[in-house]
Amino acid sequence: MSIIQLSREFEVKEGFEPKAIYVRCVDLRFAKESDRFVQEELGFNLDDNIVMYIPGGLAGLACGQRTPSRFKMMTRYLDFTLRAFPTIETI
Repeated sequence: MSIIQLSREFEVKEGFEPKAIYVRCVDLRFAKESDRFVQEELGFNLDDNIVMYIPGGLAGLACGQRTPSRFKMMTRYLDFTLRAFPTIETI
């Protein structure tokens, strides 16, 4: 494993108040259509909201009894994010 050192600073988005969390599978085969659905059908701007890339997407929440460790991980991620950004209204 190699470590990449950054030689410049990156701008932080001040006043970031996301209204939604979009949970998406890391599998890029579904990326284009998933993003298009969220933007065109649901009306969410991905740049103004939080996108979480999680293996299996929401399956960890939907199948919590079959995958308790994934359920626990996802609820921790979501709980942390909801506390960090109280403006979120939609997951």
